[in-house]
Amino acid sequence: MNISRMNQRVTFQKINEADEWKDFISCYAYINGVNASDFFIANVGGEAALTVTVSCRYQPALMKITPMQYRIVSDGIIYELMSPGDDIMFRHEEVIFRAKRIYTEADGE
Repeated sequence: MNISRMNQRVTFQKINEADEWKDFISCYAYINGVNASDFFIANVGGEAALTVTVSCRYQPALMKITPMQYRIVSDGIIYELMSPGDDIMFRHEEVIFRAKRIYTEADGE
């Protein structure tokens, strides 16, 4: 785990009974996805999803996060969780999530 790469502030949000997103926990993370040209070649036009890996330092609260009730927000970008947190090799050092950002034609305006 390279902690120096975890320089992007992310907030995990949880949806409540009133269908409102509320902040759950914030931390620094490393968000890694495909580069822009690969993304646009694979997803020309319409709606496309960019799949990313979000790596955070281990915190017990992160292991409680489930895809259907939580999302990640970073710099105004919303990522839908695709997987629960993965405690790499159960070492309690790093937690990795798979997430996706949905792009629509409105994003280009």
